[in-house]
Order: sequence, then C-alpha cells, then structure tokens
Amino acid sequence: MNIKTIILDFIRIINHNSWVFLVFTMVLFLQCKKEDNYLYEGRFETDFVIPAGLSTILTHYITIRNVYTDASRNATNNGQDVQNLKSVQASFGRMFTLESGNDLDFIQELSVTLISRTNPNLKIEMYYSEFVPFTVDNEIRLQSGSLELKEILKDDYVDIEIRMNLRNFVPNTIKTRLNMSYIVL
Repeated sequence: MNIKTIILDFIRIINHNSWVFLVFTMVLFLQCKKEDNYLYEGRFETDFVIPAGLSTILTHYITIRNVYTDASRNATNNGQDVQNLKSVQASFGRMFTLESGNDLDFIQELSVTLISRTNPNLKIEMYYSEFVPFTVDNEIRLQSGSLELKEILKDDYVDIEIRMNLRNFVPNTIKTRLNMSYIVL
C-alpha cells in the first residue's frame, strides 16, 4: 500500500462520515422548532417620574398606584375567563426614558414588584435587573421573574413598586415608562 492510497482512503472515510454527520445535524435541527405553547400575551404600561437628586446611599422605592393591566379584557378577547387561567408568567419587560438626552446609566440594580389592590400582602416580583450595564443609555431590558402571576392579575388594577439601587446621583427629573407583558399558558 502506498501513501497515495492511504491518503485517498482517509479522505473517503472523512467524506463518508461528514455526510453522515451533516445529515444527522440537519435532521436534528429540523426537529427543533420554537414552540409557542401559550394561549395569548397581554401587555400593559405605566409612566412615572424618577426625581432628581436621589443618592447612592439608600435603596429608593417608587410606588405607582392603580395601574390598569387590562387582564380581564385580554382574557375575554382570547376566549378565556381571567378567574380560571391555568398559569400567567412574566414575559418581556423594559424601562425607558420618555425624553431624549436622559440616560438610565445611573441605575445599578432594580426590580419591579406587582402588589395586589385587593390583598396588599400579595406582592410578586415581575421583573428585575441585578446589574444594569454602564452603557445602558435610555433603556433597560428587564429579566422576567419566575413566579406565578395569575392571582395578582385576576384584578384589572395593580400597584407597582419599583426598587432601585443607584451607582450615581440622579442628575435631573426623568420621565420614564415601564412596558410590561405576560403570557397566559
């Protein structure tokens, strides 16, 4: 057996195995697909103001009362009863400034908690951001909390508590919007 024959046999083995690997990989990826196993998605938002001069020493709380979630109408429009939903979980959330030129890079950490209007002891963290990047500009994308939201979203109105730890003083009063969404399973 000469070197040429050995090299050609080696290339044939690699080519044969490459085709097997390629076919296996294609079948595997064709079987994978994004599954939308939820019934519908609901969205709501609220505006609030971050006051100027908040310090880095304290944890700051901003409470927003009577935020309309539209949960009942969303359920009805999707053929569901809000009182009988199987599961409701947080989906996409973001906080952003409403005026240009204002950044949120002074925020180090934040969380968004929903508070039931009918049972104020029922509080559930819907979103959080444990370490906000220094380069956040005017929008913070929030991580979804892992807790069940169905009990708190049985009512169309909730209170929202925003907890913030700051890395810098708030330079000026900042008008801000909080966009929230949830999925119903």
